[in-house]
Amino acid sequence: MPYTDPLLKRFNNHVDEPQADQNKRKALARTNSSILVPASITPEMLSLLLQRHQETPLPECATMFPWLHHYSTMAPPYSVKTSNFVTVIRSQTVAKGWIGNTGLLKNSVDPQDVFISWEEQTQFKYLDIKNDKQKWEIAILIKDMLLKDLGQDAENINQETYSLEAMVALCITYGILPFLKTDPYARRKYCEKRQVGSSLRSNGNNITDGWKHAGAFRRFDLQVAKMVELSSNIIVYCFNSYNEQHSFQHNHDCKICNLLAILVQVAQRSLQKNYLKGENNATESQFIFPSISIMDYTSLNEFPKDVLITPPMLEKYTERKSALKLTSPYDIVSFNNWDKDALYHERLEVAKTSSSTCVDAESSLWCGNLTDYEIYRVFQKDGIDTSVLQNYNNNPLLNNTTVTLPELDYHEGKSSSNDFILFNIPELEVPICLFMKCTENAMLPSLEKLWNVLTTALQARNEASLEAGQIHYLTFPSSGSIGLGTLNINLIELILNTCYLIYQISQMTKFGTFLYCPDGYTDTSFLLVAYLIFVWDLSLEDVLYKLHLERKRPFFLFNVDLQVLGHLQTLLREYSPKRSQNHENYSSNAIEPLRVSPEMFSSIFLIKLPKSSDFSKLNGPLPSKILEHLYLGSLDHAQSPELLKRLGITHIVSVGEELSWVIKSRSRGISSPAPLKSVANNNRVGSSTLRRATMVANTSPPVPTEPTGSSYEVFTHDGFKVCRINNLQDNGCDPLLNQLNMLLAFIDECYNSGGKVLVHCMVGVSRSATVCIAECMKRLQCDVLKAYLYVRVRRLNVIIQPNLMFMYELLKWQEIQGISKRIDWHILCRSIAELNAKYTT
Repeated sequence: MPYTDPLLKRFNNHVDEPQADQNKRKALARTNSSILVPASITPEMLSLLLQRHQETPLPECATMFPWLHHYSTMAPPYSVKTSNFVTVIRSQTVAKGWIGNTGLLKNSVDPQDVFISWEEQTQFKYLDIKNDKQKWEIAILIKDMLLKDLGQDAENINQETYSLEAMVALCITYGILPFLKTDPYARRKYCEKRQVGSSLRSNGNNITDGWKHAGAFRRFDLQVAKMVELSSNIIVYCFNSYNEQHSFQHNHDCKICNLLAILVQVAQRSLQKNYLKGENNATESQFIFPSISIMDYTSLNEFPKDVLITPPMLEKYTERKSALKLTSPYDIVSFNNWDKDALYHERLEVAKTSSSTCVDAESSLWCGNLTDYEIYRVFQKDGIDTSVLQNYNNNPLLNNTTVTLPELDYHEGKSSSNDFILFNIPELEVPICLFMKCTENAMLPSLEKLWNVLTTALQARNEASLEAGQIHYLTFPSSGSIGLGTLNINLIELILNTCYLIYQISQMTKFGTFLYCPDGYTDTSFLLVAYLIFVWDLSLEDVLYKLHLERKRPFFLFNVDLQVLGHLQTLLREYSPKRSQNHENYSSNAIEPLRVSPEMFSSIFLIKLPKSSDFSKLNGPLPSKILEHLYLGSLDHAQSPELLKRLGITHIVSVGEELSWVIKSRSRGISSPAPLKSVANNNRVGSSTLRRATMVANTSPPVPTEPTGSSYEVFTHDGFKVCRINNLQDNGCDPLLNQLNMLLAFIDECYNSGGKVLVHCMVGVSRSATVCIAECMKRLQCDVLKAYLYVRVRRLNVIIQPNLMFMYELLKWQEIQGISKRIDWHILCRSIAELNAKYTT
């Protein structure tokens, strides 16, 4: 139960008041029209409500926008369609001894998704809500908020089943303020430090919304609270009461559920009163007062399977008992539930995308991710025979994605097969004696360490398997860590001799090397490419194309990596084992370190990179391969026709941008009216490069309040077939839906002809990413969320950011195609907000 804090004991006493007093409060509440006494609802009734909700078409974009973009200064766009909307809120997690993230109903959200969090407020930053000694002071402040800001509604709480103090205790337990996330007045008062998209301008007694601010186009974090505002039915539930036989039961008198139901009403009424102060002159007669209900059930068997999507599970089900110890029953249940834990699904998809591959068979070099490393360690530690893998090689479910997998069986006896379905586990052709982890803040391995590894490997060269002491673990600096300014002779020699070590292990023994990092490409790319330049004796340019086209290995090089490798490539090739003059250095009798002379060191800074090898202006440096026929990139990629030809790209989709090298030879088709008003075509998106990803900040001037009219044209030039969408900006109001089928038909033409297509906009994160998501929905036969995740992971270190309206249009497009709406709008948005949280805080 939440109320166990001794400092809040006084508040808790109000929760446990006698039944007679509870009945008295309920009777008083029924005479008060402001706060409704929650009704009860059965699982069967909830199933019918959810079915009606799912079957109701989404309102048109023009109805919902710009209201969805910003804080709620005006009444929601109620309609016949929104009258069927349902919000399901879980009041508390399952009891102790059970897994907290189980016991989940369809479309379920948590209070933290609905209310402003304590961490967002700026007035009392000196108070830590997790500090027990400060909770009493916080309780006084929250009670003051309730009384001052919620007025009579707060006073009325004391006429309800529970007291105002109990409501305060609930807020502290959840770590929230008693206001919806969409409440602009509460945000202005308590959250003065503006976040992206939270711009509010005061004008007398009115607050003008800030939706035209670029950040407002991506306020995915507000959409759960928006759904609460729109819903005609709000259901509160929990799975916290069970008997010794682990049989769950719940009735509508649950104290915590009732408190939360009242808090939702109070916060919503406060916001509705503020609508009256807004710009649209709303009246109370326009408001919809939702029905608030609490789940009533005596057994889990009453819940249809499509309602209880994650049943309560005991903690023992987190144990991983399969041969590889990769999945537990809880892991499988979590995978089956796409409503929840987007980060877990992302980790699984990353592990699939960057799973271990042999990059160079001649030198036994493998590259993979952290999951691969852990699997190999299990194989070596437990002595698992790799022949076990042969039993799963022909499994039709094995592929490089999780988004097309069906629901998996989590019952006993299925755990091992689930390991092989969720993770790619290729067979190792040789034992690995060197695991090299590329990681941030690592130092280059010293010559002493490098030679110790080589000496040990030589001593074990005739053994069939390796003992623990014969397996070595080294670290190497991550990509982006070594700059031109840090290069010196010693550092270059260490890079060169690391390459020498990897090669010599394979040539002088029967062992191999495994490079890895958490995501399988970000941190390893610098060392991997440096080694391949060395061992293949190819230029940086040729290595990148070969690594991508032939080895099909994901990689991402930062600009600083491209600069350093561009200057080092001549020296690395000078020592390549491919060159006949170097054969003596790599004979079995010669294991001397490679040395760099001062003259050679000086010469690397005199190298002028060929134009074809200068990838420094290209983020990645190649466009991202999404499907075999589909690439996603930026305008800079599209402005490099020679690069596109080397990748085999034959078609180009330009979404709202022009190609300077293209001369239109012919055109056809106008798909929508001419622009309603002119818009400056300088809506360029700047980029902010983080260590692990690139997020995009829109630096455009204020955007139009009306959508521009977009048109399209198709023409050929210089061997490329180009489809260009004109007058389509990433401004939160230009629609893409009316162009989508035409764009997909163009891509389909490319697919059927055996070609490849590049889809681009300015940066390759919003407009073009939206088109790629739609193509993946069509090609992979999956819903919006799965396609979004699929594209997101394969865009590598560039985070896709389709704006709110584009994502809404994709959900509408899915609906038009007759695909069932498995993921609802607010659940989709919550998942995207969860995935982006670590890049926006």
